[in-house]
Amino acid sequence: MKTFGKIVLAILSIVSFLGAILGGMSYYLGGLDYLYYIEASVNRIYNCLIISLIAFVLLISMIVIMFLKRIRSSVRLTCLLLLICLIPSHVRTFFLGINYSTWIGTDGCSYTTDISNYGNYDVDYSFSHFPKQITDEMTVVDFAYYYKYADCDQIELYLEVKFDNQETMEKYLSTAFYSHSKKGAVEYQNPYDEKYTDMFFLYYNSHTHQWDAPKNSIAFGNDYNYKYAYITYETVSYSYEQLTIIYSYIYMGEDIEFGDDLAHNEYYPKYLKRFGVEWGEKQ
Repeated sequence: MKTFGKIVLAILSIVSFLGAILGGMSYYLGGLDYLYYIEASVNRIYNCLIISLIAFVLLISMIVIMFLKRIRSSVRLTCLLLLICLIPSHVRTFFLGINYSTWIGTDGCSYTTDISNYGNYDVDYSFSHFPKQITDEMTVVDFAYYYKYADCDQIELYLEVKFDNQETMEKYLSTAFYSHSKKGAVEYQNPYDEKYTDMFFLYYNSHTHQWDAPKNSIAFGNDYNYKYAYITYETVSYSYEQLTIIYSYIYMGEDIEFGDDLAHNEYYPKYLKRFGVEWGEKQ
């Protein structure tokens, strides 16, 4: 290949490589867009930058070798062929990274158990059955917020509070009962703990023009050892015996693997963990 052709190849190699880095980094950098991004996202960005720097040095080395006449022709030819083969690979990486980040979701997630973050979320959802604020009348036992965009919003908001007396607790239960509408809610025995009662909120069915019972559900799935759960759960669980109210909102699907490792895109919903519900347990 003549010098002009080599120059064009060198330019295309560098441009396509930088495009591949842009595509890949758009996925990893997106992990920092979450309100409460996890440490693993930061570490992956550092690793990606280090690997990219090493790859760029190797790329420049091959370009330089391709122009050095004192290097054996077989080595120069090998570098030339490698550069040609890498260009379509870099272009593919660019488009995959951009498309995945845009339509499927980026790396990482938003997660916090710090109660001071209560009320501040990545998306503007209506958690109307939750208390508007944490008050002195309640003692926070546990709190968790999880959010990730993976094909659609995957989210859990969990708040467990304890009260000093039944009268105060009933005030908050009454507020939650009519939180969605004056039609209120229906109550069932909690399937995991007989001490608790679950409150599910009626919703207006635009097709039947009636107020229907909620369609809360928990279903488990497995695809080649990839475990997941379909969960639509909007409830208030309460126990007079323990003077405790558990507020819960979960919307989650197969794009989130069921597990306890946020760094590897796994999540074990706090509500299920609280009641000791393991994957695959029958409802």
